Amino acid sequence: MIDHKQSKNRSQLVPGDLAGTELALALSIARFSAAMEATEGVLWTNDAAGQMVGEQPGWAALTGQSPEEYCGHGWTTAIHPDDIGPTLNAWGRALHERTPFFCEHRVRRRDGQWRTCSVRAVPAFDPDGRLREWVGVHTDITDLRQTEEALRASNQRLEIGIEERTRERDRLWRMSQDILAVASARGYLVSVNPAFTTILGWSEQEACSMPFSRFTHTEHHADLPQKLALLHSGLPLVRYRVRSRHKDGGFRWISWTIVPEGDYLYGVGRDITPEKEQAETLRQTQAALQQAQKMEALGQLTGGLAHDFNNLLASMSANLEILKLKTAASGSSELLRHIDDALVISERAAALTHRLLAFARRQTLAPQAIDVNVLVNSLTDMLQRTLGPSIRLSTELDPASWIVRCDRNQLESALLNLVINARDAMPDGGDLRIETFNIELGADHARTFHDVAPGDYVVISVSDTGCGMTPDVAARAIDPFFTTKPPGQGTGLGLSMIYGFMKQSAGHISIRSVPGRGTTISLKLPRYQGSEEGAPKPVNAAAPAIASERATLLVVDDEEGLRYLLGEMLELFGYRCILAADAMEGLRVLKSGQQIDLLLTDVGLPGMNGRLFADAARNMMPELPVLFITGYAEDAAMRDGVLQPGMRVMTKPFVMDMLAQAVRSMLHDRASSPAS
Repeated sequence: MIDHKQSKNRSQLVPGDLAGTELALALSIARFSAAMEATEGVLWTNDAAGQMVGEQPGWAALTGQSPEEYCGHGWTTAIHPDDIGPTLNAWGRALHERTPFFCEHRVRRRDGQWRTCSVRAVPAFDPDGRLREWVGVHTDITDLRQTEEALRASNQRLEIGIEERTRERDRLWRMSQDILAVASARGYLVSVNPAFTTILGWSEQEACSMPFSRFTHTEHHADLPQKLALLHSGLPLVRYRVRSRHKDGGFRWISWTIVPEGDYLYGVGRDITPEKEQAETLRQTQAALQQAQKMEALGQLTGGLAHDFNNLLASMSANLEILKLKTAASGSSELLRHIDDALVISERAAALTHRLLAFARRQTLAPQAIDVNVLVNSLTDMLQRTLGPSIRLSTELDPASWIVRCDRNQLESALLNLVINARDAMPDGGDLRIETFNIELGADHARTFHDVAPGDYVVISVSDTGCGMTPDVAARAIDPFFTTKPPGQGTGLGLSMIYGFMKQSAGHISIRSVPGRGTTISLKLPRYQGSEEGAPKPVNAAAPAIASERATLLVVDDEEGLRYLLGEMLELFGYRCILAADAMEGLRVLKSGQQIDLLLTDVGLPGMNGRLFADAARNMMPELPVLFITGYAEDAAMRDGVLQPGMRVMTKPFVMDMLAQAVRSMLHDRASSPAS
């Protein structure tokens, strides 16, 4: 730092005051060295073995080297040839002893100039004491060393040197891109360099008319007296990071190093706003990645459990259905009541596994083109009845909203779930608003939410004026089985089911909530560019369940118990069944020349899966109807998200009537098709 008043006084000293002049010069040198020493440099990191790896933007900016050039020990090619040997010797000792590394050497800057740098590096250890990396900084001290040399020479030529060095320090004061400031012990600025105006917008006259606290964000005011007390005790402040007020009303993050000296405080401030913004972006990205990894792990766990449980439920339900038919024939009404109770319980269990599969993104979907405005309008009356008279429902629908493609029933269920949650958050009444609008998510958003692709999306947002959620509750809101409702009033699967549905539909769900002010949950679905085809053809519910002819069905399932149950169930409805344990056995049946009217196969077969087996079967019998059964929607059953003509999917567990209706409908469709 430079004290302009003292500089002017020095220029007026006479030769007779030589001792006083030398003392003033020494004091000036000390102050200037302290200010230069406080200036920050170029950061870099090396791995535990001392090799430079990964992206090193600071080093690249300083030397102009590419990652391929500086990786490993390639960075040494930017060191002056005369300095490489001493540098590597000192670096080797630090690596061996795992102690901080200090040296000075010349570095070839990207513009070809050689700059002298002070180098410091410290080892970074993890909690277990293992060396993880080296963190270092190159501080350009060329000007400092040149100044020191010039000041040493000036001691021999005091009358000439004082004026020359003063001009040089004034030039550095003016040219420094970091803020250089002098303040009184009371915290008022006395002098600032031009960089203060460049970074914060205030002129030197404006800056010196106000205390330092006026330039500091109020969040730091409580801490300022303690920092001033520390400086008054003679201790410096190093990298004191505060938000400093810009003249335009905004704020910049400044990293201050302040050194007390006599009645003055000398400070160097570096604008670190870009670094803070990058660090915050990185933090958000890491948090989003951790959340996505957690949800993916939970999805795999719950999806696997739900799939296995669905298979068990399928066998249990099938046994109960057969037992019910046989018991009804015997006329035992008491047993029928217990069987019906068991079937109701199995249906409730199936609903639970359905929600888990939805969260795990493994539910069976029937995607179709949807106009979200039409869908919301069709639900308005039902949603208002659900909310009750104490809650006012309003909609704000963008007439230009794009078309999306997803499962209509699942989207309706998701909106109903959100409205019910909003209603529960407003026990004393309030307002609920449903909005639709288009949005384009760019690459920046995709980096923050790494599982969201950039592109055009339609947003459906549901906003309430309810109790809101704290940040920690909002962060866990989509976790399965997490609920804030009293026991018995919620499963905690509503939002998790919506999360799974949105991810399975290539969309995204976001939550914005403020305690006491309400919650907004937004569903983002990708814009659909294709034609507006309808949903897959439904099962013909009007078709009779009992077969009118003795059709032959090939039933393929690797679970022996379920395979025999399916065969017995279908034979009760008048069909002839041939059973096979896997695809290879099924192909042998087809090659035998037997007449097969319909193929019923599990998707998740060992070896050749159900989809590949169906393709092979259709190569032999092109018009063969195929009914897939699965514990969850396997990707292998679909081609580009769509089933081929003559193919359908049923999700386990299912009741006998549903299976019989599906089989009868597919046989009926085959018989009535022109190709038949």
